[in-house]
Amino acid sequence: MMHRSIFAGAFMLSISAYAQPFSLGVIGGASLTEDFQNYNRDVGYGYTSLAYSTPYRWMAGGTAEARLPFHLSLEVDGIFHELEFSTQVLGNGLKPYLVPNHVVTWEFPILMKYRLTLPAQFSTWSRVKPFIDAGPAFRSAGNLSWTSPSNDGVAAGLGVEVHLWKLKIAPQFRYLRWARDQNIREEEQHFVPSTVVDQVEFLTAITFP
Repeated sequence: MMHRSIFAGAFMLSISAYAQPFSLGVIGGASLTEDFQNYNRDVGYGYTSLAYSTPYRWMAGGTAEARLPFHLSLEVDGIFHELEFSTQVLGNGLKPYLVPNHVVTWEFPILMKYRLTLPAQFSTWSRVKPFIDAGPAFRSAGNLSWTSPSNDGVAAGLGVEVHLWKLKIAPQFRYLRWARDQNIREEEQHFVPSTVVDQVEFLTAITFP
């Protein structure tokens, strides 16, 4: 279902490009929230299992956008985002040590963007256009480290677009709400942290026609 939705969004974007201005570019930034939920669990026999979210923060990828009528545009992003947590087992004289675990993800938000029109008294700021965007988001994950991140969610953002020569620079804050993690095997539940479903990112896109 996720792959069909991504394909459908990309197809819609390509069709729109025939009739509307089309731009490509790069997008990157940082996650402002934790990747995983921390836990401290008694697993029996005098042992305690701990997990800590240790996010890399940075993320980067590509972006494509097709302008539509009525101040609207359709944007599709592909963003590499590596998640990380560290685990530790304590008890019965074990020497404490942390084990880092990496989860590789790609995020694919498909967003409808609306550019706001500034009042006439702000005409000197004609190169600056505030915008809001929202739409479904999809995620693929690899190198799971026994975790099971969900594949779908929703995204919404708020930012500004600045025109410099032929470039458009668009910083924004983006909120994502992912579905809860997929099923984890019962024997792993004491050792595998769950992802944080509410995520906030700060991203900047640089695009050109």
